[in-house]
Amino acid sequence: MSMMIQLFKPLSTGQSSTYYHQLCKKEVSPSFLINEYGVKGALIPLISWNNIWHTRIAGEISAQIYEDGNLIISPSARTNFNLAYPRHKLEAYRKTYQRAWSTMPIKSNKSFSHLVGACALDAITNTYTLKNIETLRKITDHLVHDGCFIEGSHYSLYCSDAYDRVLPLLENFYENDGHWVAVKKKMELLSVWQSNITSSDGVVASIGDSWYEKTNTSSDVGTFHYDDMTIKRTSNGWLLVSNHRKTGFALHEHGHADEVLVAKDDEWIIQGSGMPSYKQVMAKPWRWRRPRNHFLSESKWDFYSLWRFRKNSVITRSADAENGSVIIKDVGEKVVRFPVSDICKWTHTGNTVFFEYNGYRFVTKGDVKNVKEDYAWQSGGYRVEKKIKVLRIKGTDLTTTIQQK
Repeated sequence: MSMMIQLFKPLSTGQSSTYYHQLCKKEVSPSFLINEYGVKGALIPLISWNNIWHTRIAGEISAQIYEDGNLIISPSARTNFNLAYPRHKLEAYRKTYQRAWSTMPIKSNKSFSHLVGACALDAITNTYTLKNIETLRKITDHLVHDGCFIEGSHYSLYCSDAYDRVLPLLENFYENDGHWVAVKKKMELLSVWQSNITSSDGVVASIGDSWYEKTNTSSDVGTFHYDDMTIKRTSNGWLLVSNHRKTGFALHEHGHADEVLVAKDDEWIIQGSGMPSYKQVMAKPWRWRRPRNHFLSESKWDFYSLWRFRKNSVITRSADAENGSVIIKDVGEKVVRFPVSDICKWTHTGNTVFFEYNGYRFVTKGDVKNVKEDYAWQSGGYRVEKKIKVLRIKGTDLTTTIQQK
């Protein structure tokens, strides 16, 4: 019966989202959800492409039970102190979760949170399932790679939140398990990368499908090399994220290609276009997936996914901070795109283009062939979108200097 409910009448995405947030606020209890839905198979659909709230419920239930002290576990002692949560009900919920199918075998943020939930339920029921922790390790290895999360900034934070919520529980259960130790090391690398792509007040760079979010910032200064980008942080507050995507296909990616993102202290000067929400993107896909919906980078291959044909090309753009200024150099014929204000007054004299934006001076020099105004849509937050005026400069061997006024 539980499988039929799990297949045909599980909690909807909206219901699971509501219950998850109520659970986090302690407006509903783990006991209520387990008794009312968990044992019946309704807490997670049998087949789903996007069961993120169902998986977060599993993690939150496990974390709250662990924090309550009602079920204290250790893989070495194998001891249970079971007070408010009968084991057979927890076990019934765990088994319904175990047979659910998410986005696997696709390795994505969804399958990550799915496996985090599975491992949390294993831990809280004192059940070691090798396949779960082994698969979590494989997914983490793929997504986190060398620390730079291949699905972009927002989904890296989503995975970190899911992981951090159950970290004490998993740490206590898995202890020195080899797969668990490997997962932890990867997540530590991810945390460093997240800090390195934030402005001084913690606003994260928009990489991939993302929006305005904050996390812990880094005080580190230097150059940090990843397969998909090079990050430079200077002692006088400049942050440069030079994209050069080389890894394989991933969900939620954008055609950043050789795009450069620039921040100074607590202000983003050039940030990614991001995404306000899937509902808005699907309603107007051309607005968000069109080839020119980027800053700085432009190519005929910039259409969603097709930009990957550029990934093995030689990078001919460099960015550096020198003497209080950012200098971006392009070799060969290029089109560069810069955000400007709606009332921006720009000048094009000979081979020099000058304009000001957000208190910064932009000067582009080289063999400038054409300058015109364009636009791009940018995410200003979750479900917040704004149309940004763009100055499009075409030329050869262009050098752009950015400095404060």
